[in-house]
Amino acid sequence: MFGCVDTFAALSLFQGQCQDNKPMITGALPRKNLQFDGLLPGHANTILRAVKVNDFKMICLRNPWGHCEWKGPWHDEGEEWKLHPEVADALQVEDKDNGSFWMEWEDFEWNYAMIHLTLFSVRTSQPKNQ
Repeated sequence: MFGCVDTFAALSLFQGQCQDNKPMITGALPRKNLQFDGLLPGHANTILRAVKVNDFKMICLRNPWGHCEWKGPWHDEGEEWKLHPEVADALQVEDKDNGSFWMEWEDFEWNYAMIHLTLFSVRTSQPKNQ
């Protein structure tokens, strides 16, 4: 969906490569799917992690508002976690209404139109006057 690059693999690799710079990766909606499932049209969520567990490509997102979470498959109280406890254990899933949620990559591709990537670093000292 996002071009000829394996976007999930690129996100997974990118997470591990950014030690000095802090990535801000967001998935942005306009949406194809207009049914209410907890995602807000026109709203961006931060991508926290992209992890493959067994055959499941999972992506963790966070609504910066701290509420309004995904209600589709793999939502916090979803049956999928009970059917695949090894996935829940590997991802250390918590059932909290904190804005963070997991979804399967295919659902992410269906719901999100684009990914934005920003790198920034935090300076620990002021530049010297010249």
